[in-house]
Formats: sequence, structure tokens, C-alpha cells
Amino acid sequence: MIKILFISKRGKHFDVLPFIKSQENLLREYGFEVTHLTIQSGLKSYLNTFFYVLRNSKNIDIIHSHYIYNFLLAKLASPFRKHILSFMGSDLYGFYDNNNELTKIGKFNKNLSKFSLKFIDSIIVKSNYMLNFLPDFYKNKAFVIPNSVDDDFFKPLDKTKSREKLDLHKEKKYILFLGDKNNPRKNYSLLIDSLTYLDNNVEIISPYPIEHSLLPYYYSACDVLAFPSLREGSPNVVKEAIFCSCPVVATNSGDLKEYLKKFDNCYLTNFDPVEFAAMLATVLQSNRRISNYKEIKNIFGKNLILKYLKMAYGIQ
Repeated sequence: MIKILFISKRGKHFDVLPFIKSQENLLREYGFEVTHLTIQSGLKSYLNTFFYVLRNSKNIDIIHSHYIYNFLLAKLASPFRKHILSFMGSDLYGFYDNNNELTKIGKFNKNLSKFSLKFIDSIIVKSNYMLNFLPDFYKNKAFVIPNSVDDDFFKPLDKTKSREKLDLHKEKKYILFLGDKNNPRKNYSLLIDSLTYLDNNVEIISPYPIEHSLLPYYYSACDVLAFPSLREGSPNVVKEAIFCSCPVVATNSGDLKEYLKKFDNCYLTNFDPVEFAAMLATVLQSNRRISNYKEIKNIFGKNLILKYLKMAYGIQ
């Protein structure tokens, strides 16, 4: 049995980020032995992880790190194992401030990632958009593997019952926004500006942070997911919404241009609030869900994601 070690940073609101957990569960489901170390903030947690890898390196076949700092720690502790790095986004293209300027830590992350590429056995990026940030010389060992979605969990639910569970009005039109409103990259201001061009019967719901188990209810209860981000890799909330048959209006970020328009009642826009509002209005007035939502399994289904992961791991 192939033994894989996952190393990831604990999220603000999750012990393990859901899309990483989904990938871990997928590998276990198909017979891989996966151990997962989550690093908390603070030197002690990093040291504990370092010494765990150092002690157990001989019993590990593949070390799969998520985020550049976790890879560097694992590489130092076990330089001769096979190392896979999944770039998370900000470690590849950096952090940006409210003026959309690259911050000092953002520049540091980009330079550190570029320097580290030579030491990685296989590179995983979430989208072709992220792939473009890699120098051409290293693209031959890069794999585009979007985050997987648990299609047993994310599926359409009854709209009326979902609204009752969330205590939402039966007749009102709801726009769902699931990002951190204070994160400039999520571009919440575009949605607020767009709201001025919509009817008064429209309300934005922004339940961030949200309990993961409630997500399918929100996707099923709301009329549309608004996704105005400036920069993304392969955003999971868009895929989750489509799995739940929830229409999406999104800006052209990450890998969305590669698949969003394939689904009816979903729209890709620029960053103009008038156009963004017009697309939201089109969806809200249609009173329709996504009729061909099941086709998303052909793009982000478990078997495809597993196939790509095995390629990145060098497993036949």
C-alpha cells in the first residue's frame, strides 16, 4: 500500500480546509494510506511537524504539501522522499493590498516559490491561470488539478425547505456571497455597487464564516451565487454551487472561463458594476436553476481528479 503524507496549514475556520479534506478522502477511498498533519500558527507546531517528518520519513512514500512554506519544511526534514507541492494561489501570485498592489510579503512569496521550483518533484496548480505564473522551464513537471468536490454532499435540495431551515423569506430574491467581505481580493465592493442597479426586493446574504454542513442549504435556498473576485485559482464555491444547481454570476478569474459558460443560467462578466448587475438581474428574473448541472461531474468528478493525482504522484 502506498503511504502518503499530507501537510497543510490549519484554516481560520476549519481544522482542515474542506477541499483538501475531500482530496484526502478520495485517496483513502481508492486504497491509499494517508496521514495528514495540520500545522497551526506558532513555532511549536512547525517544529513538531518537522520532527515528525524527520522520524517517520522511511515509512512515507510520497509527501504532498499544500502551500510553499509547508513544502520547504518537509523538504528540509526529508530531502530524499518524493515531494509534491500544491500551490494554493497566494504563494504563487502573492498577496495584494486594497489598491491592488502586490504587498511586500506577496513579493516574498512569489520569489520564494520561484526559487523552490527546482526542488519539487511534481507541481500541482489549480488552474491554467495559475500555470501561467510558472516559468516555462518548470511546466513539464506541473499538473493542473482543480480542487475536487464531494458530489455526495453537494447536491440540490428543496428550495422551500432550505429557506425554512435558514429562516429566509419565501418570496424574496437572495444573492449569495460566500467570501470574506474584508478581503480585497474577494472584491465585495463590486457586488455592493451592483446592488444599486437592482430591485429593492433583492437582498445579499453573506454568511461568512459559515458552518460547512449548511452550505448545500444556502446554495439551494438562494437564487444566485455572486462571485466578483479579482484573483482566484480554481474557486470551490462556484463548483459547489453548480453541483447544487445554483446559478452563478462571476467575474473572469481563475479557471472560470474554462467551464462556467457551459452551464445554463451562469454568466461570466467583467468588473463593471452595471454589467455585473445586468447579469444578476437576468438570473433573478428567470426564476430558473441550472438544468444541466449534472454535467459538472464530467469536469470535476472524483475519477478524473484521482486520475490526475496519480499522474502527479507518478503512479500507474
